[in-house]
Amino acid sequence: MIRLRSISLPFCLLLATAVATASEWPQFGGPTRDFVASASFTPGAWGETGPETLWRRELGEGYSGLAVHSDTLYTMFRDGSREVVVAMSAATGDTIWTRAYEAPIPDYMETDRGFGPHSTPLVLGDVLYTAGVRGTLLALDRADGEILFRKELISELNGTPDKRGYAASPLAFEDLLILPLGGEGQSLVALRQRDGEVVWKVGDLPNAMSSARLIEHNGAKQAVVLVNGAVLGVDPRTGALLWEHPHAAHWGRRNILLPLFDSEGRMFISSQRGGSQYLQFGELGQSGPREELWQTNQVRIHFTSPVRFGDVVYGSSGDFGPIPLTAIDLENGEALWRSREFARANLVRVGERALLLDEDGDLALVGLSRQGLEVFARSQVLDELAWTPPTVVGRTVFLRTRTQVLALRLPPP
Repeated sequence: MIRLRSISLPFCLLLATAVATASEWPQFGGPTRDFVASASFTPGAWGETGPETLWRRELGEGYSGLAVHSDTLYTMFRDGSREVVVAMSAATGDTIWTRAYEAPIPDYMETDRGFGPHSTPLVLGDVLYTAGVRGTLLALDRADGEILFRKELISELNGTPDKRGYAASPLAFEDLLILPLGGEGQSLVALRQRDGEVVWKVGDLPNAMSSARLIEHNGAKQAVVLVNGAVLGVDPRTGALLWEHPHAAHWGRRNILLPLFDSEGRMFISSQRGGSQYLQFGELGQSGPREELWQTNQVRIHFTSPVRFGDVVYGSSGDFGPIPLTAIDLENGEALWRSREFARANLVRVGERALLLDEDGDLALVGLSRQGLEVFARSQVLDELAWTPPTVVGRTVFLRTRTQVLALRLPPP
């Protein structure tokens, strides 16, 4: 580790339990890491000209998501042999600062799907945490981008290298950062937020391009993550492995989705090869799945973001062939309906509707129900591959392609 400056912030700013306001999208998956916007309204439909465009700008290549805190937007991109972290004005798209560092594409990385970066920054108080394709973890001063510490997850901590590059987005818990690492004794690792020192490691499986999330079951918190061949549950304070449940991974590394967890102690997981599973947890707070309610290979969500309304999960199912938007009945795992109206799509829940962005650049406001798909508004707003999920802050939607960023204003209810 190379420490460039110690972090001397009030301890309360380093805790992950702060509640994001309506003006924030501080991490991968949004305020609650489940692609549910904190907006308290359901947006209205827009007209034939599409939502109001606030600004559009060019950016270097990458799939990194867009994190927002107050009036600033944070993301990452590639510039030749360097990775760059950028802070932009959320109002205008103008650059506030950039921080670049050398990060040559490693020999093992396949780049036919792009060079990355893939990870979404984490905003935590006055600090920004980022992870690049080589596993370079940075803590940056959010105000000016000064590097506070640097940790190499692959070369220094011997994490599992991935053919597509490191892709996990940091997760915060109390004074820790939790990240998949991979390898014997270190499927998951926790680092101190203030200096990057390792606090605990756990598990023996390689990582799988996935990110961890927190769940709470009967008053006890767990960090859960899909890794290569299983989903794990870990005590986030101590690193104790609480449970492990098998889930097959395509090509060894393609378990990507964030698990969906509900108040009844049930978890939905899905992947390209492992299909979908719905697990019922035991009665104890730190217990894991006591039974598999159902498993199906008919629904396989690869890397896009599904959303849940009631007892139905909606997501794009498939890989190399057709990838229809599919409604999955959580009672039995059956597909209630499939729609090919959109290409492979990311979804974000906003009130009682969802924003859908497909890979062709079509943005839609949709209603999702057991009966079917209702499209309230639809416009093509991007003209190149769009694999990054939308970021929704109030009535503003931030979208990204591999080389552009766009800000739109949603109509009022």
